[in-house]
Amino acid sequence: MIHIVFNETEVNLMKQVIELDDTFTGEVSQIKDDYAVGPLTAIDTEDGWQARLCWWKTLLHGSPYGEEAAGSFDDRETVKQLKVDLMKTRRKKYGYGWDKISMM
Repeated sequence: MIHIVFNETEVNLMKQVIELDDTFTGEVSQIKDDYAVGPLTAIDTEDGWQARLCWWKTLLHGSPYGEEAAGSFDDRETVKQLKVDLMKTRRKKYGYGWDKISMM
């Protein structure tokens, strides 16, 4: 089973859930970027990634986080591996979805 979470604290929380109930055994992966906002066109290409990074830098300009925070995450390899893993899971003809509400 594959568990995808979006906050660092949820990684440990999901691992604790797995310890309590081994029917949830599986890998826990974290996506650090927030794909609910910003450009996603061709994000799997270098041009698409650079456009997204530029958007984050523009958004963060003048903020307390600074523009360098835009480069503090790069989920491309994580997403690439998740795609491979999800295709393997798909072949088994089952899958599960989690959302933040179900983790509380």
